[in-house]
Amino acid sequence: MCDSIRGSIRTAPPSGVASRGAASHKIDVVFVVVRRAKSRPSILATMAVAAILVFAAGWLALYSGRAAFGFLPSLNTEKPALAMIPPVLGHAPPRLAKRVVLFILDGLRLDTSYGRPFLGRLRSRGIDAQADSHFPTLSRPNYTSIATGVEPRWSGVRTNDYKGRVPLDSIMARARAQGLRVSFIGENSSEFPRMFSPELDEGIVTPWPGGIQRSAESALSRGDELVILIFDEIDSVGHALGAASPEYREAVRRVDQSLGALIDKLDFTRDAVVVVADHGHVDKGGHGGLEPEAVTVPLVLAGAGIDPGAMIVGARLIDVAPTIAALLGLPAPGHAFGRTLTTALAIPEDSRRALADADSSRHERLFPIAKSLHEEQAKHAWTMRLSRCSLVVSGLALLLAFTVFAAHRSVVIVDRRVLLIAVPAFPMTFYAMVMTFEEFLSPSMLPGTAPLASKLFVYGGVAALAHLMASWCALTGRLVPRERLAAATGLALVGLLVAVAPAGAAWALAGHDFAIMLPGPRSLLLPPVTASAVCCYALSAAFTLVVEYLVFLARASDPARVAMRAA
Repeated sequence: MCDSIRGSIRTAPPSGVASRGAASHKIDVVFVVVRRAKSRPSILATMAVAAILVFAAGWLALYSGRAAFGFLPSLNTEKPALAMIPPVLGHAPPRLAKRVVLFILDGLRLDTSYGRPFLGRLRSRGIDAQADSHFPTLSRPNYTSIATGVEPRWSGVRTNDYKGRVPLDSIMARARAQGLRVSFIGENSSEFPRMFSPELDEGIVTPWPGGIQRSAESALSRGDELVILIFDEIDSVGHALGAASPEYREAVRRVDQSLGALIDKLDFTRDAVVVVADHGHVDKGGHGGLEPEAVTVPLVLAGAGIDPGAMIVGARLIDVAPTIAALLGLPAPGHAFGRTLTTALAIPEDSRRALADADSSRHERLFPIAKSLHEEQAKHAWTMRLSRCSLVVSGLALLLAFTVFAAHRSVVIVDRRVLLIAVPAFPMTFYAMVMTFEEFLSPSMLPGTAPLASKLFVYGGVAALAHLMASWCALTGRLVPRERLAAATGLALVGLLVAVAPAGAAWALAGHDFAIMLPGPRSLLLPPVTASAVCCYALSAAFTLVVEYLVFLARASDPARVAMRAA
């Protein structure tokens, strides 16, 4: 603009020229100034877009952060459809054992369970089998599978964030209904007595060394008919150091010794023992997915009512509760989808058929309801997915159109440096770290104690630093303040478009409202992973824009720079 003015002044007529010619030159000067002003965007437009983006990025960071932390807890439902059905109680067989002691060895892999002296002794005098855990292969969902005979998909207990009471019939409720005394002792599993508190005569958590063994001995000496013990040490070490570590094997050895000390207190002519794990562990530590080492767990049965050496094929954790019920002469839990492991029981063939018929009758009452619910949910899910996909595509198209328009009008600058250096920095760093250091797209990347989002935000923080460095490279060398701010605004705008696209797809396919459907293992982690990425990128973009905004104001108000531009 200044160059045009100076050029027009240099071509002004000499003093002897008529005033009309001078007026004509003045009009030419104004015309050139206006024409240049229209071809260059107002700095106010760039400043306005930058300010709007800062507020939009802040809101997006808050919303996506809440979505990242809240998605997995939202998968739980405290009122599953099965809870609306009265328990379907069937045949109560003759009692086979005076007492049943259930050992749940949290996090014990099948392969690591072999070669242990006391578990080996149980296997030699009883049944050596294996069972499949249920997806997600997490503790609280599969404590519920073991206790109720209902897998996570239908129990409503889908993650370790479940806080309420389980509203389903259980083996503890069946025992209490017949006047049997039920006790629970755990090392750290305080969630179990919370989930099943009305069904327990006593629930004790003993996190101090040796506490579980002393409390268990007290329950056994008292004569409790159903004793449930959960050992947590194996799982804790597995999360901290991995299932392939020497420390994990040492933890298994210590738990095996504790198991042996309690087994010595039992009378196998009247007591039955069931040993099982809720899930296994992948080599580097973690569970939740469908890896064989996380799904397949040991199942050992011995003592009164057990047929030594019997073969069990296709056992699942939901089969434990009906089998314990048969040992105690109780009907299976009335919501159980599991079956009685009749081949494991020392009973006549006609008793096996009666138990199998009772299971079939219960299933025939429960499965139609579950099937109808599933079909209704599936139909609703597809309708919701289509509407969400159209909404996401429309939103991304509008954002892309605005970006192209703003770039065409030079309100923002989207050049090669912005596209090739700064924009890919965050997503490439974030997703590369997740795929390198975690079991990506497998729930086995879930941490043991902290929310998943906390783990993802560590990677997001590193990716944000990479984005800030790349942004500096893309913006350095731009000496004109308006152009630098326009480039920073373009970088943030295109970067948000790149970050929001996968998050929008994940929300459309497996968002919060699909909690009742329980997404599969490949889609279960997409919403929290992509939401964490959006949150971290939005914070990084907002920080970059605020800094560049301040830089612009400082440079624009610098007298030396103003004089330099005027010259």
